[in-house]
Amino acid sequence: MLKELAEAGKQKLTTATKNLVENTKLKMTFSNQQKNTDKLFTRLMVDKVETNLFENAQFGKWVTSVSKSYSKSPEAGDMAMVVTLTARYGDEALASMLAAAKDVPSTQVLGAKLMRAQDSKWITEGKTADDVFKLLKLDETTDDFLKSPSLTRWTQYVKTVSKENPYEMLYLKLSKRYNEEELANLLVGAKNELSTKNIARDVEVYQLKRWTNSRKTENDVYKMLKLQNEEPTKLLQNPALNTWISYVKTLNDDPYDELLWKLAKHYNDNEKLADFIFASKNVPSTNIIADKLEKQLPILWLDKRKSAEDVFTLLKLKNMDEANIFENSRWNTWVDYLSLKPNPDETMFMVLKKHYGDGGLSTLIENAKKSESTETIAIKLQEEVWRKKKFSANDVFQHLELSYEGGAFLTSPALSAWISYATKLGKINQGSRADLAAITELEKHIHYDKLARMIGDVMYQATQDKNVALQKVVGTLQKQQFKQWKRNGWGERQISQRLGLTSRLRGQMTAKNIHIFLQLVAIAMVCTCTDGNILNRNLDGSQNEIHRKPHLRFSTTADQNDDTSEDRVFGVTTLKNVAATGAHMISSAANNFVSDAKLKMMQQSTNRMFNRVQVGTVNSNFFESAQFNNRATSVQEHRKSNAAIVVTLPNRYGDETLACMLTAAKEVPDTKDIALNMLKAQIDNWVVQKTPADEVFKILKLDKAGYKPE
Repeated sequence: MLKELAEAGKQKLTTATKNLVENTKLKMTFSNQQKNTDKLFTRLMVDKVETNLFENAQFGKWVTSVSKSYSKSPEAGDMAMVVTLTARYGDEALASMLAAAKDVPSTQVLGAKLMRAQDSKWITEGKTADDVFKLLKLDETTDDFLKSPSLTRWTQYVKTVSKENPYEMLYLKLSKRYNEEELANLLVGAKNELSTKNIARDVEVYQLKRWTNSRKTENDVYKMLKLQNEEPTKLLQNPALNTWISYVKTLNDDPYDELLWKLAKHYNDNEKLADFIFASKNVPSTNIIADKLEKQLPILWLDKRKSAEDVFTLLKLKNMDEANIFENSRWNTWVDYLSLKPNPDETMFMVLKKHYGDGGLSTLIENAKKSESTETIAIKLQEEVWRKKKFSANDVFQHLELSYEGGAFLTSPALSAWISYATKLGKINQGSRADLAAITELEKHIHYDKLARMIGDVMYQATQDKNVALQKVVGTLQKQQFKQWKRNGWGERQISQRLGLTSRLRGQMTAKNIHIFLQLVAIAMVCTCTDGNILNRNLDGSQNEIHRKPHLRFSTTADQNDDTSEDRVFGVTTLKNVAATGAHMISSAANNFVSDAKLKMMQQSTNRMFNRVQVGTVNSNFFESAQFNNRATSVQEHRKSNAAIVVTLPNRYGDETLACMLTAAKEVPDTKDIALNMLKAQIDNWVVQKTPADEVFKILKLDKAGYKPE
């Protein structure tokens, strides 16, 4: 293979190149004009210019005159100028001059144009990549030839006439001139210079491939680069180290893990090794590698069977006071080490208690609570304090001064800490039901239906206030409660009846009650549709129903045996609240749907909800509500829910009316965004349904629209 690559420079010209040759030959038939070009060069005394040729005024006049005489064949004119310049300066010098001209803004365009003409000249003369390499005297240059502008010129020519990679060809030429060690060091040095680093990196790629093909180990290359002779304190600053790191990566090994073990042999003292790495993080030239090594330290210590207290000591954390320990970067390294051990929170607690005592540990916890970055640590340590005192979840609830009466505990900042502790105890004591520990504890003191309504009230208010943090904390309890009910085998209708939700709606059809009802139904939908039993159900195309699975029902009737469903026609404001809230809840649930069958079930559920609240009676200002604006973001994030709503609305209004409504809503600032999104969804729906273009034309009433000149 190497022999074939070595001969690549002598390959035949491609078809495209041959065509270029033929075209160029035709352009060179202007022999008389060529003579005139040469004479004009002398007459204008351009040949007397010694410096900055391309910026010289006489040279500019010459270029202008030649371009005019070749106005019908500009490329032939460029060729004529190159022929004249080559006769005066030679190929190598001209190539260097053109390369330099390309780097000067005022001569960049001219330099590039003449460079292309020089390529054409060489192609016409049948010069291969090897020929040009010699013509540019690259085979005669010294070790600094990587700095030569002619080298860049050669790589550009190879790309023009050959399909081979010029850097691979260059590597093969260099490998004949230098042995592996010499070439490796040459490229290492070149990578550290601005003018040569790019070409050196490109060539190094093939050097690494050569090492891989010859099955060199990482240790072979480490020795070849003489890194084993480097002082440990200077190793990270050695440019050759980056070459070694690149090679180890090609072997699919972790170079920083390998390097750390090599350093560990030099530093028998783990404390000195840590000191060296942390000191290197403060040096700009070594901070990146040092940061990688720091992340490997915990694994090294684990392999060496260091205890948590050993690591705490060698990181010199024992010398830190309670007020400053969290600000030390070594603290994070210790925490990373603890994460590799069983029961990391308990281990952290035991080590800190031993070093600081009960009083010092309390101070440390209080300090950790003051910063968001260390608040989690404070919670974990506090949980361990409670656990060592054998506090139950109820004990901590009382300790945090939370009360089961009135529901105020749901908005307390201390609630998240209690949920975390209850969950931790659950993992220790309850095993598989740990994810329900918090809600299980609460339901010991508050009846489930009352608790559900309390949670619903808080979630509603948090939504209205846009209190994301509160929604997240209380939402955790709400999801736990529904999971528990589903595990108990309760269906959506049972949940609705047990909580008295439908009766509550019948008694007082407020926006708040509707929100809570739909919120609970949406969560129930997620629980139902993410049930493994539904994933493989088939969709009945004629009925659009999921086989053997009860569907969600939006009913205002409390008794499931009562067929007299009490559908109501609400006021426009309440109606829009229902529609918007239902869409938002289904949108949130949609993120859990992964099949078209489930999406269709959502559409059916949405249809039923619209039926129950008689959305079809609304015929104006449908989209002008704060609720619809508030759900714009949700619609954008959950495209499937958007599709579900848009598929539902035409069933109520028809495509034509819906299009008119959306078009009108698009002109109102408050509803512009939601209207645009739903218009896009309507178009997507037409595409899915394969609605003919003519039909869409009529739906949009374009067949009735007249031309109105401006």
